[in-house]
Amino acid sequence: MRVYVVLACMAAAMMLDGCERDSAADDYQYDLEPCGFSEPVAARVEVRRTWFHDSFGGTVMAIVEDRPAPTEAQWLQTEGSCRYLKLNGTCVPACDSGEFCAGTNVCVEYGERLDAGDLTITGLPEAVVIEDWNNDGYYWLDGPPENLFDEETVVEATFAGDSFPAVTMTARGVADIDTWPAKDQIPMEQDHETVVSWTAGPDPEACVSLEIKGPSSSHGLPADHVIECSVPDTGELTIPVSLVNTFVDAGGAMDGWCYVVRLSRYTRGVADAEPGPAELWVGSQVWNDPMCIGD
Repeated sequence: MRVYVVLACMAAAMMLDGCERDSAADDYQYDLEPCGFSEPVAARVEVRRTWFHDSFGGTVMAIVEDRPAPTEAQWLQTEGSCRYLKLNGTCVPACDSGEFCAGTNVCVEYGERLDAGDLTITGLPEAVVIEDWNNDGYYWLDGPPENLFDEETVVEATFAGDSFPAVTMTARGVADIDTWPAKDQIPMEQDHETVVSWTAGPDPEACVSLEIKGPSSSHGLPADHVIECSVPDTGELTIPVSLVNTFVDAGGAMDGWCYVVRLSRYTRGVADAEPGPAELWVGSQVWNDPMCIGD
């Protein structure tokens, strides 16, 4: 796999080092997806800045499959803008190789990875072209810049096309999340709703998602219990009492156990394609070190 950094001016590159582009998002016509839980997609491009362990890091990657990616989660309860998911199903006999257990005795095949041709992403400090890595995804491995995008800068991702067709997706840069999800900000207490707050960003179309992962049944396995929320970037969201109680009762917040929190501000654009939609997700997120109940 090779990654090319394109130094020449391109249509979606903002004014940098003599390359000229009108950075006003309103001058470029495109639609962003509304906030809320998204439907599965066949191709997903992710451009993100992550704050973890006192520093920011950039990530640019994409996965392309032959069908909308199936989820390993069971959506057991939804209320308002939040939902509770259980990630580990029970299948007897065990699922075959290439399958996962998506519920009680429900085995689902994993998608097959596809080559979508070169992936070109513009709107970053420098446009970048990434090749598919042996039909196993697209990764900028040699260190994307810390400042991947500016607020409200148009970011465009284009697959040239191969076994997955050519397609272009558009989203927008966001302000960094400035709230660290400390334990005292996100208590998970029986019979109490949990209110999470942050400083709202300047983009009225940006969204904020919250993910709370409880412990897993074994080291290295996905979390058994998860709460997810997705809301407009207003500066606050509320996890209803019913979901908090389900999470706690299921063992997601037992005394002495730990849970992990991820808070993200993002925009996303989706384009129609066959065999399934393609998505560009551009965002900034913060991860906490595990919060341990009873500390």
